[in-house]
Amino acid sequence: MEFTIAAVQANFIETPFFMYLVISVISILLFLALRGFNCWYWKINERIALQQETNELLKELIKENIQVEPPKTILEDDYARLFMMEN
Repeated sequence: MEFTIAAVQANFIETPFFMYLVISVISILLFLALRGFNCWYWKINERIALQQETNELLKELIKENIQVEPPKTILEDDYARLFMMEN
């Protein structure tokens, strides 16, 4: 039983493995192509750049040992006082 190259190639193309391989490659290429658009649309690259800049500024603050005022805590009495001032 001899197979010709054309017959073997036709059988290979019709196998489910080949179809899964083609679908996988197309899916990966689409993902890579659309990833750049998605990052641009949601401004992910800009957010990363801003976070890196914030980290650098925080590192400079730590190196200079600058004391940052902690946020003030608001007590229940303060809420009541604010509420009374509004009304």
